[in-house]
Amino acid sequence: MDQFNHKNYRDYLKELIEKKPKRGRGEWQRLSKELRIHSTLMSQIMSGRRDLTDEQAFELSNLLDLTESESEYFQLLVKIERASTKIYRDHLTEKLSEFRKEVQKVSKRFTKEEGLSEAEKSIFYSSWIYSAIRLFCSTTTEGQTLEQVIDYFKISRARASEYLDFLVQSQLCDFIQGKYLIGKQRTYVDRGSIHFLKHHLNWRMKSIERSEKALPQERLYTVTMSVSEEDFDRIKEKTSVLVNEVLKITQNSTPEKLVCLNCDLFIIEP
Repeated sequence: MDQFNHKNYRDYLKELIEKKPKRGRGEWQRLSKELRIHSTLMSQIMSGRRDLTDEQAFELSNLLDLTESESEYFQLLVKIERASTKIYRDHLTEKLSEFRKEVQKVSKRFTKEEGLSEAEKSIFYSSWIYSAIRLFCSTTTEGQTLEQVIDYFKISRARASEYLDFLVQSQLCDFIQGKYLIGKQRTYVDRGSIHFLKHHLNWRMKSIERSEKALPQERLYTVTMSVSEEDFDRIKEKTSVLVNEVLKITQNSTPEKLVCLNCDLFIIEP
């Protein structure tokens, strides 16, 4: 289900619940209990006589396990319904429209990944090496030979051939005149994907490994802190801005070296 096609948070919630097992039987009661509100109030909210508060919308996003983008979109829908003046509602509606455009840009950018079968995704995200070799093949306009891949990654010919064969078969790389080039196929793993955890774990382990021999020009940061709820949201926004700025830079950057940016912001809990 694509939440970003919805313009009313109640319609989204109803569709989401109906898609659950047994058409969501008992789900409304569970959500009411988790939100610490009476089921009668939940019925009034869903009928349009009452609205979710901003706090309830935030908690509900977590209960529904929405992605960050989905959560922001859902909470914006709630704010629009709660808006008491036309000028504020128009402002939020315009913000919603801009949000939807940005989401569509990302969606279009990564639609090629849908061409990978589940079996191919399982292989590709099983190890960092597949992504690294694929990107290595983009560092020159002429592409890389099998020997160059072997030399750079210090792996056997059999292993290198195995990795490259997979990348070519899945169209993540092209093989032209004895050289491997990055293919048109794009990769993107969503938070809801079963490959999400493995993908992030692979590269965070590489970051830990690299910390033992980091070069002066490299930056490896781990910052623990205690902050207010408001400042946590501000920091989260700044990290999102940073990642978007980095992505814009990479779009027009000439591939010359392989790099990895790990950016983590999370609440520390036992």
